[in-house]
Amino acid sequence: MGQSKRRSGKRAPATGSLAKRLGRRLRELRGDEPLESFAKELGISKSSLSRIERGEQNVLIGTLDLICERLGVDIGDLFSQR
Repeated sequence: MGQSKRRSGKRAPATGSLAKRLGRRLRELRGDEPLESFAKELGISKSSLSRIERGEQNVLIGTLDLICERLGVDIGDLFSQR
C-alpha cells in the first residue's frame, strides 16, 4: 500500500501546446544535423527524438539539460516563440 499503480504500461502522449512548441523549436535549433547523430549524442533513440520533435513524447529534465548543453542554449530558448 502507499504506492500508486499505473493504469497501463503506456505513457500518455504529450500532446499539449508546450510539448509541440518545444518540438518545433528543437527541430529548428537542430538545423541540418541528422536526427540519428543528434539522438546518439543525447543517449536517446532516433525514434524518441522524433516523437519529442513532434510533441508526442514527454521529455525528462535530464534530457532537456543535455539538449541545452549540446545546442549551447538556455532552457528558455527551447520554449521561445519565433
